[in-house]
Amino acid sequence: MALVGSFQSEVTLAAGAKNVVILTLPSLYYINLTVFIENSAGLPAKDIAGGYNYVGIILSNWQTGLAENMYLYSENSVKVFRSYSINQMWATNNYAQPVQLSILYTLFTAPQPGAALVEDVTQIVGGTQVIGELPAGTNVIGGVTQGSPPWQENLIEVGGAAISLGQKDSPGSLPITVANDQTVALGQTTMADSLPATIASDQATYHTIYNNQISVGTTATQLPSFNSQLVLLKNDDGNTNDIFIGNSAVTTSNGFKLIIGQTLVVSIANTSYIYAVSPASGNTLDVLGFS
Repeated sequence: MALVGSFQSEVTLAAGAKNVVILTLPSLYYINLTVFIENSAGLPAKDIAGGYNYVGIILSNWQTGLAENMYLYSENSVKVFRSYSINQMWATNNYAQPVQLSILYTLFTAPQPGAALVEDVTQIVGGTQVIGELPAGTNVIGGVTQGSPPWQENLIEVGGAAISLGQKDSPGSLPITVANDQTVALGQTTMADSLPATIASDQATYHTIYNNQISVGTTATQLPSFNSQLVLLKNDDGNTNDIFIGNSAVTTSNGFKLIIGQTLVVSIANTSYIYAVSPASGNTLDVLGFS
């Protein structure tokens, strides 16, 4: 997937407003989305039994007709969603008073059929996923060759050392080479005469942690560059002012507001896309990134 850009907007939903279109895209995009109820402190508690007091968010896909429903309450006013393929977002206000929404989102182009699967491997969390196959015919596996499929022998030993189900490494382990000109269609998980490879469910998604404390004042400040997947931004507890998050043109009137002690979770490719500003100098933005 290729990054299109990061955007922000603010929407006011009238009391009892139903199925209001708050975002329309010209085509299908993958979206990483953060939605925040700005005036949550003035809203009543959710009423699950009565079905009242919530904001409903619907992510729709015109191509498949599928939709994802999410709900925000005054007690849980921030929602973060990742990697939904959508072209439109709707909102319903089930409160008896207006609701103000802040929306921060990053768009990615959808992967094309035939694209390599390596890019998405690190997104797998839990379970076992088939990610690649070898073509039919002679396949080089270390120094061992097999003339043609099917391969029916069970592998019980590598380099003289026994292996067991679920084991991820072994002394003298046997490398597997996959030709770099092999492609599969989007969503395809099997191939005729394939030799599947799997990822163990206990492998970590993130391998690098970045932390910093950024001084924020009245001029938009760009965060230092860090190739990230997930970033946490916190208005430090010791500050005396709100901090506003956005792009290079962010101001205190159009930014995504973080009150003192509040944390925002953002899925973004690099922290340098993020800018911060405050109505006064001497404030600190705490940054924690993962990749």
